[in-house]
Amino acid sequence: MRRTGFNLIAVVIAGGWLAGASATADQASNDKRPGTQPAKTSRGESGHSAHPDPGGVHAAAAHADHAGSPATRPTSGDSRLVPSTQPVGLHAFKMKDIDGKTCDLAGYKGKVVLVVNVASKCGFTKQYAGLQKLYEDYKDKGLVVLGVPSNDFGQQEPGTESEIKEFCTSRYHVTFPMLAKVSVKNGPQQTALYKYLSEKARNGVLDAKVAWNFNKFLVGKDGKVIRHYESKVAPEDEKLRADIEKALKSSAGLPQPGIR
Repeated sequence: MRRTGFNLIAVVIAGGWLAGASATADQASNDKRPGTQPAKTSRGESGHSAHPDPGGVHAAAAHADHAGSPATRPTSGDSRLVPSTQPVGLHAFKMKDIDGKTCDLAGYKGKVVLVVNVASKCGFTKQYAGLQKLYEDYKDKGLVVLGVPSNDFGQQEPGTESEIKEFCTSRYHVTFPMLAKVSVKNGPQQTALYKYLSEKARNGVLDAKVAWNFNKFLVGKDGKVIRHYESKVAPEDEKLRADIEKALKSSAGLPQPGIR
């Protein structure tokens, strides 16, 4: 009698196990049929967490969306990065001056600026005198002459910044602002300020080849390039002076930019 009772209990347990296994198999079969939805779990739809890890793929994408374009962020060095497709103007740049101090060109907002790459041992070096006279004639009206020493052409500016300053102040009595020596010649080594001045893709106005010392760029009160002048255009040139006067009377420079 006792053995018979044990046998009945075993049969009942086995029957329950088989029923449970059958139900599980049926559910799995249903999940595989087209048009059926997987069973919900306490973790959300399809067994995935209803609250995904905030550091996951979607969070990374959202972070990237808010990070901003690299072209809009300033970089270190002698100047801020200039986007190749979005003109930003002269005022976006920070350079080192002849004394090694930071020169924020944003300080020239509202001024007309004549940017000139200079050298101490060039046939055009005598233009220092004309540039100083030009500066004295128009500085009270809003003109800034900005000297940019460079050793790119014929190695005609080999000295240090202190030597360059001593030369142009003692020989030509220069009082207009001067920057530290940089590379201005078109090419990969060209400083970002001159990339902006000489490339239409950056300044939105003109392409210019900086071919020798004492090239000149006229920049309007809004920081945008107006015109490029070759070395042979002296500071006394009537057309250059006429362009400067027009720019001084305008809020943004000349209406018809170009190259002379």
